[in-house]
Amino acid sequence: PPDVHVVAAGSGGTAAGLLAGLHLGGLGGEVVAVRVVERPFADPRAVVLMAHAALARLGRAAGRPLARLPESARVVVLDGFMGERYGAETPAAAAAIAAASDLAGLHLDPVYTGKAMAALLAHPHFAGRRVLFWHTKSTADLAPLLARCPDPTALPRAFHRFFEAADS
Repeated sequence: PPDVHVVAAGSGGTAAGLLAGLHLGGLGGEVVAVRVVERPFADPRAVVLMAHAALARLGRAAGRPLARLPESARVVVLDGFMGERYGAETPAAAAAIAAASDLAGLHLDPVYTGKAMAALLAHPHFAGRRVLFWHTKSTADLAPLLARCPDPTALPRAFHRFFEAADS
């Protein structure tokens, strides 16, 4: 079994689901989330809280409480691979994307999985450990979702800058 599970971290939802799923499956392994967004997103405490919330919701759906995560449950969030801002390309991610394609036929994206792979290839945290890399790339066409929000200013102000950067 892996010692470490590596995933890209935007909202932290994938890392939280992974943490909850590993717990439910009785599996071990540390969850390492590579931050690809600005703080406060992908906060380690928030990820653990989301995992607790997921377990509580699953328990209600099952009609019985599920075991909570142990106090020792945690997520390691690695910084330093995002780039200048969300979505910014980085040389390390570009190199990781090329290596993953050449060596394993994996097609990674430059915003999420490429940065997570860059961390995996460069960070000493993984040396000598069995690692499972979670490839979460989506190929879904987002155009229909974007069409439902033709006016980005209708979103909360905190999101406006993402659309302004995309337009420039």
